[in-house]
Amino acid sequence: MRTPSAILLAALLALPAAAQKVNDSLVKSDGSRLRGVEVTALTLKGATVTKGKETQELPYHMLTEVEWSSPPDAFVSAMSAMDRGDFANAAQLFGEAMGKTERAVLKAEARFLQCKAAVAAAGGDAASAGSAADALAALLTEMPDHWRTPEALLLLGRARRVAGKGAEAEQSLKDLDDRSVREGWGQVWSARAKLELALTLLDQNRADDARSAFQARGPLPTARWPTPGPTRTRSRPSARTRAWARARPTRPPRTSRAPSSSSAASPAATPAPI
Repeated sequence: MRTPSAILLAALLALPAAAQKVNDSLVKSDGSRLRGVEVTALTLKGATVTKGKETQELPYHMLTEVEWSSPPDAFVSAMSAMDRGDFANAAQLFGEAMGKTERAVLKAEARFLQCKAAVAAAGGDAASAGSAADALAALLTEMPDHWRTPEALLLLGRARRVAGKGAEAEQSLKDLDDRSVREGWGQVWSARAKLELALTLLDQNRADDARSAFQARGPLPTARWPTPGPTRTRSRPSARTRAWARARPTRPPRTSRAPSSSSAASPAATPAPI
């Protein structure tokens, strides 16, 4: 039989667990926020969230940012590492974060960001870029409808280009271009696919084809559909850094505010290194 003191101790130990209520926030394209929700899915259709007993859907084109509540410390540290350009360390930390959260949606986000960090860390090293490309290809196979799919395809093409796999890079970027049009992702993704394709063709000494691909891009449009925006946390208010959740460039210009390290950042006219 449990004594009153034992019952009291058990109740006190249960308090922290009960206090760990998920309290995510979504930032909409108009700048307003949907607060106090739990994000349960992020797909190309949009975000699925719960609030109390209600389930809500936020369409993809209305979603700009996700602010995660209480992610693992490794996730926060990884974001900081991305911000300061320590991509190799960020990739390792995102991997650790995946093993320290039970939330599938956050685990998937950390996995994508790990791949993104790996592409940036590879620089011009063909072997490292090839490994990053393999990881991205696996991610796209296992999560084909994740909201980071357009960016993942762009990064896959870039990684394959650096790895010296020109034909595979070309196919990845054409897939991105085709799906951007067919699935309504917006002209901005089509333009970025063509720009990265031009660089891929240049690496193959196909200057005329590269020129045609670049000219087909036209002026970089302001996308009708926002690209996935930054990933932020509120785990430690003093370290409320943004995830380096962008592939530069991955987002059309915004007029509401100028984001720093996120996929909501304004793209340059030509691709900056990630």
